[in-house]
Amino acid sequence: MSDLENNELVKNLIDEFQASGLEVTSANYGGFKKPQAIKDQRPDVVAWDSDKQLYYLGLVADPEKIDLENMDDKLKILSNLVMDAGSTQNARLPFYLGIPKGNVVDVTKMLDENNIPRDNVFTIEL
Repeated sequence: MSDLENNELVKNLIDEFQASGLEVTSANYGGFKKPQAIKDQRPDVVAWDSDKQLYYLGLVADPEKIDLENMDDKLKILSNLVMDAGSTQNARLPFYLGIPKGNVVDVTKMLDENNIPRDNVFTIEL
């Protein structure tokens, strides 16, 4: 996936989060500040739900590269994060994996094969 395609996916994920009423606090896109690394892994988009007092994480991925070891580590770490304070303390953060259209079956299979938890992990075709 080219940088341009990756940028487009990140922008589409930002749009999806904002359309859902979330406030995007950081993103690997345009004028947004870059997301902070969490346990040495950096999501592409971080959003805040002020009603639920809960952060949402988003990562865009090229299905052809998603099974690489560093991506596997990134998925496992980011999909297992929990809120550490507030009314949603200990709630797992919703984690969205943005992928190009037509790839959801391959990505779902990969998530299952790598025992990525599915209760808070959502694939979204962008």
